[in-house]
Amino acid sequence: MATSRPSDPLATHPFGALGRSIRLEPGLRIEGAEGIALGDRVTIDRDAWLHVQHGFADGLRLTIGSDSYVGMRACITAARRVELGDWSYVAHHTYITDHNHAYADPSRPIAHQGLATPGYVVIGKSVWVGVGAALIGAHGLTIGDNAVIGANAVVIDDVPPATVVAGNPARPVKRFDFERGTWVRVEHG
Repeated sequence: MATSRPSDPLATHPFGALGRSIRLEPGLRIEGAEGIALGDRVTIDRDAWLHVQHGFADGLRLTIGSDSYVGMRACITAARRVELGDWSYVAHHTYITDHNHAYADPSRPIAHQGLATPGYVVIGKSVWVGVGAALIGAHGLTIGDNAVIGANAVVIDDVPPATVVAGNPARPVKRFDFERGTWVRVEHG
């Protein structure tokens, strides 16, 4: 079990589940810690925000797998389910969410319409999410094992395993060819 200091978030937040050797840097903002599970050797860098939205589901809703890293000023927010697989790396200034604000009635302020029904985000093992990327799983989003999300990409569709995506909206630009043992460009016609 991780040791705690008086200003340590491990001491002040009742996490749902905690692994060993967790490193939480200063300035970390945590809301809904009882719905958050951190695996062994997880590092959450400074000024990141982990948020579990109340009112949609019970239990663990934000899970970060062992040996994973969440970068500076990254924001991960879960209403129903966000999972980050083991050995995954979320770079600085990223945004990962399983929900969106409701905006069905243009005669009412969006702030008064609450949240739309949440989806989910499941990020596989050994995934690299590049700096500034946004993963929006309001309708459900799965990122396959060993995928790479390019810097500043906006991901709204599933990403197959061993695929590199880039752009807004994100689209595949490379995939790993297991027969040839190399990454190959994805041609778009």
